Amino acid sequence: GLMDIFRINSFEQIPVKLKLGLRASSLLVEEYPLAEKYLSPIPDDNTHCILDTLVCGYEGIGRFVIGLLDDIEVVESPEFKHYLKGLIASLKV
Repeated sequence: GLMDIFRINSFEQIPVKLKLGLRASSLLVEEYPLAEKYLSPIPDDNTHCILDTLVCGYEGIGRFVIGLLDDIEVVESPEFKHYLKGLIASLKV
């Protein structure tokens, strides 16, 4: 199988593209050092970068995004947005 930067294993990979603020990108690299090579700066924007990667499932990346909802924007992957909406709806607060 394969392993993504969030340490999730699978035999398939799903593309995901996120726009991360400074806090989210710093925490991402701190928690998941392999993510650094998938981060790209946004020209003329010193406060955000793009994470463009393949994941083996939404569990790992979903947990990360839920923890930093106010500093992350899903740029591509309608399926991942749908997953996040379901995850948020199921929260018991």
